Amino acid sequence: MFEDIVNVTEDDIAFITTVRTAHFWYEIILAVVSIGLNGWVVYLAFTTKNSTMKSFCWVLLMSVSGDIVYALFNLASMVVIEVKRGKMFVMINGPFRHSLYPIPHLLMSLYMMGMFAIIMTIMVQFIYRYYALCKRPMTMTEFVGLYAVGWIWALIEGFSGFVIFDVATDENTAIIEKHPLYAYDTPVYITGDVSVNTCILIQAFFSELAIVSMYVVIIITGRRIHAKLNSNSLNMSKSTKEAQNKLNRVMALQAIYPGVIIGIPICMASVAVQFKMDMPWAGYYIVTSISSMPVINAITVLVGIPSFRRRIFFHVRRREVTVYSSSANVVSHSEMTIH
Repeated sequence: MFEDIVNVTEDDIAFITTVRTAHFWYEIILAVVSIGLNGWVVYLAFTTKNSTMKSFCWVLLMSVSGDIVYALFNLASMVVIEVKRGKMFVMINGPFRHSLYPIPHLLMSLYMMGMFAIIMTIMVQFIYRYYALCKRPMTMTEFVGLYAVGWIWALIEGFSGFVIFDVATDENTAIIEKHPLYAYDTPVYITGDVSVNTCILIQAFFSELAIVSMYVVIIITGRRIHAKLNSNSLNMSKSTKEAQNKLNRVMALQAIYPGVIIGIPICMASVAVQFKMDMPWAGYYIVTSISSMPVINAITVLVGIPSFRRRIFFHVRRREVTVYSSSANVVSHSEMTIH
């Protein structure tokens, strides 16, 4: 099943149907979990009484918005990216799997915009905290302006898909139909072929340059925030400093995850396209790993921030309740009290 298919058998059809069904439900379950967990983060952020977290809640909500946007766009498109003969095939496997132009381009553009937004919102968090701790707090106008610029960048990056991807052709259909998963009931797709459309190289260069630049900003501001928190120049109590350091760890993890989970698959696909290689079955690894980002980010926030963690995990205490039976005997019962 890992080689090109020439004649489709009943076993092939059963295998294709099983994999597609599993992927379909995986994306639905992941989207529900993602939106649920991120909704929980929103609730905890709005209702927090922790003074340290209150100053950070707005930027946290901005980060959550990026995760939710990506989860929704991913659910609509259920994109799978395959590389075959050096061509990038973007397969649309969601409810629009048989829609024609411009739907596939629109879905891929929204998908890319959501993916870039995840990285952008992380950078915004670091800049916001850098100004709050190392310079002066950003005004709401400055913060909204920075966030708006980030979303404009994500929008441009995403909708470049209309330029860099081409519609399906008979030649490319013959190529992708040899893949074990697309030999039967082939979904609609768009292609990125560097030998035909050089715009994909230009877009890839500027995308990678922008992402590297954002991570440079994240690293520099992160180091300065860490140095500031470990200096004696801040008028903070020990508990407040500890809380701020824990926030730092959460933000650092949120910055590392996309670099690994998004960066590695994208680099793999880029290398395969450049060297005209095949990446059999890598498409499902790429999308299923990237799809998990909103869930991982939400869990990191919920578990990594102490004030949130304390509100999630039940604090159980036992107290003795004296109950007198009809025989005048005293019976002790343990009662669970949840806070």
